[in-house]
Amino acid sequence: MVRQTVAAACITLLLGTGVSPGIPADPPPVSAAGGGNAPGAAAPGSTAFEPPARARVAQPPDTLRRTVAAGESVVVSLPSSVGGRRVRAYRILRAPALSGVADRSFAWATESVPARTHDILLRAEHDTAAPDTLVLRLDVQ
Repeated sequence: MVRQTVAAACITLLLGTGVSPGIPADPPPVSAAGGGNAPGAAAPGSTAFEPPARARVAQPPDTLRRTVAAGESVVVSLPSSVGGRRVRAYRILRAPALSGVADRSFAWATESVPARTHDILLRAEHDTAAPDTLVLRLDVQ
């Protein structure tokens, strides 16, 4: 019975016809606190896996958010530390034309730029640690 249900679910997903009867569309939620379950154990009846409290999870890059009117120039003061470590220098990894970084300042002339969100990636270099990535999310309106 289980093999037939799993096979039906796989075929249904491959054919894109929706979810088969008897198979839930979404797995039941797992509480963040673990609901009294042992670390790493799923809630009863759940197929979800909750990592142990000591599990190492990759952290997203630090993100700054700013809004600028289209056609205006923007200057953003960058933080002196990222990831708890002092920044020696910033380098551009990905940025639009007419932009640049000098010391702890990012500048961009948004001339002829369409209104949308732009993600600028900056490399924060440290003296004694591996570099971090800083995301500067600019919403051009």
